[in-house]
Amino acid sequence: MKRFFAVLLLLTLVLGMIPVSAAGDECYIMVGDIKLSGVCYLPNGATEAIAGAPARDATGYISFNGRNIVKMNDFTFNGFTTEQSYGDTSVSAAVHIVSDSDVYIALIGDSEITASDSLAGLVSDAAALYCNQSVVFEKGGSITLISEIGLLVCSETTESKVTVNSGNVYADEPYCGILAINNSDSGSARIVTYNGYINSSNIVLGAKSTSLVQYFGIIEVYGCIAFESERYTGLVKGGRIYVTTDSCPAVTANGEGCFEIDGGMVCVEPASENDEGEYPIFDCEVAFDDDIAVECDGRSMTAIERASVILGGVRIFDGEYLASGASKTVTEKPESNYAYFKDGVLTLNGYEYEGDGIEYIYGVGTEYYEPYNSDYAILISYSPIVLELIGENSLVAEDSYTNCIHVYGGLAVEGDGGLYLYSESAKAIDIDDLGYGSTIFYMQSGGKVTVDAKYSLKIDNKSLDSIALFALDGGEFSAIDCTFGITVRADVAAALINGGKVEVSSGQHGIEVDGGEYAEITIDGGEALFTGWDEAMRCYNFDKPGEVIFGGGRTVLTKKASLDEDYTLIEGNITMRNQVKILSGSLEGEEVVIGIGEAVLSLGDVNADGKIDQYDYILVKRHYFETRILAEEEEARADVNADGKVDQYDYILIARHYFGTFVIG
Repeated sequence: MKRFFAVLLLLTLVLGMIPVSAAGDECYIMVGDIKLSGVCYLPNGATEAIAGAPARDATGYISFNGRNIVKMNDFTFNGFTTEQSYGDTSVSAAVHIVSDSDVYIALIGDSEITASDSLAGLVSDAAALYCNQSVVFEKGGSITLISEIGLLVCSETTESKVTVNSGNVYADEPYCGILAINNSDSGSARIVTYNGYINSSNIVLGAKSTSLVQYFGIIEVYGCIAFESERYTGLVKGGRIYVTTDSCPAVTANGEGCFEIDGGMVCVEPASENDEGEYPIFDCEVAFDDDIAVECDGRSMTAIERASVILGGVRIFDGEYLASGASKTVTEKPESNYAYFKDGVLTLNGYEYEGDGIEYIYGVGTEYYEPYNSDYAILISYSPIVLELIGENSLVAEDSYTNCIHVYGGLAVEGDGGLYLYSESAKAIDIDDLGYGSTIFYMQSGGKVTVDAKYSLKIDNKSLDSIALFALDGGEFSAIDCTFGITVRADVAAALINGGKVEVSSGQHGIEVDGGEYAEITIDGGEALFTGWDEAMRCYNFDKPGEVIFGGGRTVLTKKASLDEDYTLIEGNITMRNQVKILSGSLEGEEVVIGIGEAVLSLGDVNADGKIDQYDYILVKRHYFETRILAEEEEARADVNADGKVDQYDYILIARHYFGTFVIG
């Protein structure tokens, strides 16, 4: 478990720059009285914007792509902008973001925006952050908003929507933490959280139609949730809402049934008793699922939810067992053939399931997908989990449209047991993002996962600046006769095979890595067998080839023989390193075997590319003149005369070997 999350930390790979769109005059940011327009950024404390994008390792700034993408990287600001007019709306705020489309804010580190004291009393709707279009928060950082209104999203003609894909939004001020309003007669206002966290004094939605939708994250409100509308909707699906107040009814609306609960919870509690020793009376009724513990006495509504996964339609809470074939969980350990969930680890010990899956939400919370898409799966987890295998286990989907496993964020496979997954027309393993910064499949130890499904394994992360990774350090992942093999997609996408064995037979590709900004396949150990009809290995970012690196182990690439169609073994730039050789076949043939060559050159081969040439003696020369210092392993290969140092004598010997007047070794 610790190693799995250590791998997640290691996923802080170098991210590509965010794509830049052409800017119009109507798109800009006001930070105090400083205007950002076009592609630019503003460091903390600066008095004017700087054209271009900040350096990758820079911190302490707000950046703008000229249209609708904003980064806040440890950004701090204390001040205000004089009153701005947008149609019929006039607003004073510390930071204004004006765009012609939905605004995406990437939260990196901890940012804080404060409307200074001199702002108080200028207008009734003074805000820390104002957006004239719907706003989406991405990444895993935080933003703290301090003003009479923390966050104000207001639109004249379109939906006013606040979306928290991931990260933390704090808006804890007396009047209103988050206010979303729409001034049109037919407009709507929404607040949607997918996997993020909102901490707010009050949440107010004002429009003809309003809704608050909570997916899997947490909302804490120290005040009121107000639906000021004719039509309103509240939905909690797998998430949690806590409301604590003394000042007003905790949830107000023009009727009953403020929230529909599906696997989540709403907890509404008074902060304290009044002078008569009574709690305030709340006037909102809430409908709960049968499997959620509920206490509702007309004054307070409380539900308890623990960490859980869903297996075969049964929710397993932390510390519970589910026996094969059972429809209810128990707290006592069965003798055999069970699943057990504890501290984010799902242990399968001889567990077998054959049947249909249940519906879940997928693809929500990203700019690429519309919300409310749904699918079915046998095993569902709304957060990253570790899957520990003991003995032989199986998940068989009878419904052809049911996935075997769907996990948000990441799945690590441990243990020495086996797992068989069958799905006729769906995915064996589907890992989605739901606002997580990284999505990962990671396998180690001596276990084995055998897949028989149309889609073998799909890792998909469409959040802003996202990372997706397939990593194999041990065990065996085997997918035979799949139409689609291993697919990895994100802004930064990679497949790293350092040990174990992966074997994929597919109709279109053995392994496909699709990186929006960066794509890489590295095979540096273990055994990799790919039989692909169109491509055994496909690696690309946008319309450019990605990088395919062979650094060790043994790789066999086979393409389907055909008399009338042309197939390729590899799409992507190929790099051979660490004495890797083509042992048989060629990259243009029907089968190629890549591995460690029998005759390994070392001494004199400074850059370890399998030969001694001019590049090696140039490296020695540069080391001698201290323009490029050799690494420790390079230095060992460069000391040809074994005198304990690398100098001009080694340079001469390597050069003579290259020109054929001397033979090293």
